[in-house]
Formats: sequence, structure tokens, C-alpha cells
Amino acid sequence: MKEIIKFTKDFESKWRTTIESINTNNGLKSIIDSFDDNRKSINSENYNKVLKKFGIYIFYIKPIKPYDLEILKNDWKQFGYDKYPKISEKRFKSIMPIDVDKWYPFYIGKAENLGDRLKQHITHKENTPTYGLKLNGRDYFNAHNIEYSFWELPDELVNTKKEIKQFLMTQLETKLRNQLKPWIGKQ
Repeated sequence: MKEIIKFTKDFESKWRTTIESINTNNGLKSIIDSFDDNRKSINSENYNKVLKKFGIYIFYIKPIKPYDLEILKNDWKQFGYDKYPKISEKRFKSIMPIDVDKWYPFYIGKAENLGDRLKQHITHKENTPTYGLKLNGRDYFNAHNIEYSFWELPDELVNTKKEIKQFLMTQLETKLRNQLKPWIGKQ
């Protein structure tokens, strides 16, 4: 019984330390830095190598034209596409004017299985019933100007209950969205 109590206390201590480090500004900066260090083009099939882990992913865009809100709306609303995230007008307006030589956060999400979710966003076509970016076949948002990256939940939290991991991912996703201001997505 003493071993179980010691294991539980040790695990709780590691869990709290990890949570606290992630929830600080330095923790968010570390996640953002890891996004920058691991960026890949969506035309590479590296997403097939992403493990089936909990985590947060991000898509970046290097715009092909100096977007304003109306041009972005027209380009994003492509004929035949449905069940895809909408533009966040407030966030998009907060980063204007758009520089075509710069990369911008485009979309942030969370997933229990990072590899599968990234693949869905990249390979699903316009009429696929799953909600997602559906980048395959888009005219203005494709392998020429979209990259992705991800952050996996630390190993210390792998054995944490699913509900706790989902709660943590939701909190992190919100904080990252507020800081990075992606063009597309909820809130």
C-alpha cells in the first residue's frame, strides 16, 4: 500500500509541475518555439509519421496576396466546400495589414490523435462530411503557402485520465489562439 501511495504522490507532483510549467508564459513560449522548430510543408507526408498522441497543432500561411477581410472571405469560401472553419473577423482585423513576405498562424486545433487529425485537415476534399480545413484541392490555400506543426503532450502526462488531458488541451488551445491570433477558427 505504501508503494501505491508513493507512486500516486510522485505522479501527482510530476503532473502538477508539468501543468504549471505549461500554463506559464514561458511554457507557452516553449510550445510556440517548438511549433516554429518543427514546421513542415503540407505536401510532405510527414504527418503519417506523427504519433497517435494528444497534442495541439497549428497551420501557418504565407499569403499569396495582400489580403483584406473581403478578399479573404471570397478566397476561403470556395464553391462546393462545406463543414469547414470560418474566418475569425476580429482576430484577422487585429493583424492587418497583411505582408505577403511573412508567415501567419492560420488555424490552431487540438487532437487526441495528432497524426490522424493533421491528415484529415490536409487530405480531405470539399465534400467530405468531417469538419476540417479540407486543404486538398483549394485554389488559394495549399502546399504552396501552407505549413503545419504540432506539439505533443509531455510524456509525464501520458497516463493521466483522458478527461484531464482534454481539459488541459482545451485550456492551452485557447491561450495559444488568444496569443497567436490565427485567421481561421472558433471564437
